[in-house]
Amino acid sequence: MTSKMFFLMRVVVVLFLIFGSLQAFAQQEYLTFDEVQFSSSLEKETLARVLNDEGDLIDGFLIISAEDSSEFAAWKKVYSRKIEELQQRKKPKKIAKDVKYLYDQLHQEFLTKYMYLAYFDEIFETGVYNCVTAVALYAMAFEACDIPYNIKETPTHVYIVADPDDSQLLIETTDPVDGFKTFRPGFKEQFVSQLGVLKLINENDIAKKGIYGVFDEFYFGGAVLSLKSLVGIQYYNKGISLYENNDYHGAWHAFSIAQLFHSNDQINKMLFASIASVVSYSDYSDWNDIELLPYLERFLDYDLKQTNIVGEFQKMINYVLIQNNDKETMKMAYEYFMEKSKNEELKKEISFNYYNELAIRSYNRANYDQSFGQFAEAYKAKPGHARVENMLLEAFKLAYRYKTPVEGLTRLDTLITNSPELLENNRVNSLRLNLYLEIMKNKFDSKQATKGNSYKALFEEAVAAHPDYRYDEHILGTAYSKAAVYYYKRGYTTKARSIIRTGLKYAPNNYELKSRLRMVSN
Repeated sequence: MTSKMFFLMRVVVVLFLIFGSLQAFAQQEYLTFDEVQFSSSLEKETLARVLNDEGDLIDGFLIISAEDSSEFAAWKKVYSRKIEELQQRKKPKKIAKDVKYLYDQLHQEFLTKYMYLAYFDEIFETGVYNCVTAVALYAMAFEACDIPYNIKETPTHVYIVADPDDSQLLIETTDPVDGFKTFRPGFKEQFVSQLGVLKLINENDIAKKGIYGVFDEFYFGGAVLSLKSLVGIQYYNKGISLYENNDYHGAWHAFSIAQLFHSNDQINKMLFASIASVVSYSDYSDWNDIELLPYLERFLDYDLKQTNIVGEFQKMINYVLIQNNDKETMKMAYEYFMEKSKNEELKKEISFNYYNELAIRSYNRANYDQSFGQFAEAYKAKPGHARVENMLLEAFKLAYRYKTPVEGLTRLDTLITNSPELLENNRVNSLRLNLYLEIMKNKFDSKQATKGNSYKALFEEAVAAHPDYRYDEHILGTAYSKAAVYYYKRGYTTKARSIIRTGLKYAPNNYELKSRLRMVSN
């Protein structure tokens, strides 16, 4: 095999690997413009204009490294002078000759040294360029000089094709010696023949598309980009460099800008990786890191599970709330997450963890009223959770032992309304029955018979409907005794005896009721 043939086969294999790795993927913008963190107000304002097609596109390429507008104004002037000169050229009849002339002029004027990582301003400062910045230079020049072109993309490279619908003139910016390429028929035929040898095509492909059609599909088959997309790819390259140097904050800033201009699978995966790296190394002492956590849920279509995000939030709780006792920041972080999150299942998990941790802290510090409210919120997020249910009722009993039964019943009824699953817990039902009896006792004791009778009725109706409900017989004996005494003192002896006998149905061995019955029977 000749060296030329070996090179051709190597090119075919590389193309197969590149295009074979491309996947159909629904692209989306993972972060909005307002969610992106820019390095300066100048960068933000400049890129906003470029995105909205309101500014000079060259500004979008220069702003990645310029510190002030006066700096890149000088570079723009140099570029504009050259473009004006090229626009005055005498156009030859053949477009290939015209493109070759423009290629040579731009290369000689601006491009000195190829480097893998380079930014657009370096073209004007040192002549250093890479495929992205050189393609941007040629594309803007071709546009100004009325040369039709396509910008093409593979997963690792961009290049430009002039006159894409006819002569297909390839500008390979990474080749300073032979960067302008035309393809003779013999080369195309040989290329397609090797595709057949490698079994990447068959006779049916050639019959349907023709030799030149197959060549075009494989050689020029990369995605077509807009010139504006290159702004994003330049930021992507910057992000890769920062990520490789473990500057994850800088990388996510760069990738977030990149996806505004050119959202594809590569960029979005690196945006995800950089955000994940920031939070995984964070102790959440920086609010900027806290802000990133809810963004992760947008990448659940990648290799990420909800449990990863929940675990990261728990880590934040450990640092911010448990270690630093910073309740205010933790509250702000929780509210921010709940505002930003659109995933209801994830919000329930986060809410449970947050309120459960707060409730345990409050309970351990004997702040039972506060603990009860926090356990109630945790239980609302995960109804039926056995441990939280138990702690919720313990906190309730401790919180309301020094408050009025009316306050206790009101809070208990609100809790049941918000979490009706609690009605399956007979401890809750017992609490409610005992509160009915406590209020009944207090109402008769304060001579409010009508209200006392209404709570007596609530108790008796509940027990009739649910004979398995349990209640405190001592509280019951006192409540029914108070009611009987109220009527007995007013001369309603028969009614008093009836109330006591009813009470004895619920507590047959209650000593207080038996004593009262003997008293009113004499």
